[in-house]
Amino acid sequence: MKYDRVIFVCQDNTSRSIMAEAIMNSIKKEELEVISRGVVVLFSEPINPKIVPILKNYGLEPTKESSEELEAVDIVPCTLVLAMTKREKQIIE
Repeated sequence: MKYDRVIFVCQDNTSRSIMAEAIMNSIKKEELEVISRGVVVLFSEPINPKIVPILKNYGLEPTKESSEELEAVDIVPCTLVLAMTKREKQIIE
């Protein structure tokens, strides 16, 4: 199956999923929308400042400055959702 969108999902969308999004954006070869979201985002929070120098060390940049919650409208046809943990996968399901 060909996917048009990939969503990386972690708990609060302040570090792991944002790093995964940046890495995937740097290696993708085709038209593919890559985003990141969190399953528990009560209010938008700034990304973890510790990930910025890590990404920059590899020539990467985060694509956003604050967290976003996963919503049903994010999951459109031909979307691959990748959760960071089994617990997050269960919440998504």
